Amino acid sequence: MGRAHVIGVALAAVLLFVGYQVQKHREGPPPPRPHADTVRFSATSPETRLATLQLGVRPDHANSTVKRFSGLLDIFIADCPANTRRGLADLTVRSVETLRSDGIPATPTEVLGGVLGFVDIGATAYCSRFFTRYVARRRHAGS
Repeated sequence: MGRAHVIGVALAAVLLFVGYQVQKHREGPPPPRPHADTVRFSATSPETRLATLQLGVRPDHANSTVKRFSGLLDIFIADCPANTRRGLADLTVRSVETLRSDGIPATPTEVLGGVLGFVDIGATAYCSRFFTRYVARRRHAGS
């Protein structure tokens, strides 16, 4: 490999880099995205379903409750890899409805927080038994 070849390769690399920089500056900054800080979920997503149960009304796209439930479901998916987001939402809704039918006030946030409070939750792939334990504990406590 001669000296001329090395200089040619270096010159080509510099020209490519300069061309990229010129093109990047010619395009200008990307246009601002409207609502870039909001996450949109479908009306039937597990997050929206839990937020609707929590709030008593369907949340709009700017409501942070949906994002909060999305984060909680992310945590649960890591601890319960055999469950789906929809399956975890179903377990949560069933737990809330069971407690409420027994006259015990409950919200999805309380149920998910209570289930996450079990120290052995990460020890299994399925989380349904933790929801059952949480409901039994709340029934026993009567609140």
